Amino acid sequence: MPEISWTLNPGRPNYCVGQTPQSISVTTAVANILPSNNNRTGLYVRNDGNKTVWLAFDNDAEQSKGIKLGRDEVIVFDVGFISRGRLSGIADSGTSDLRLQEFNRK
Repeated sequence: MPEISWTLNPGRPNYCVGQTPQSISVTTAVANILPSNNNRTGLYVRNDGNKTVWLAFDNDAEQSKGIKLGRDEVIVFDVGFISRGRLSGIADSGTSDLRLQEFNRK
């Protein structure tokens, strides 16, 4: 995956800092992807796998419910639409790899 490079909230360049990008494999068992984080200001998630993944904040993810992330799809949560709660995920079948980067308040 290419390096992620963009500025969240460009009017306030010192507002947040990107954490180290992570990879996680998601299977048909619920995976805790990120813990809750009161300083979260943004989140980038990409499904690098070939299975659909379902995401949920604050609850355990369920197949066919919540935020659907298909193969090669990307979702970006920013200041206007971001949960600071725990993020979980589950794959429809098999295993799918996610790449993510969290952004936190400085």
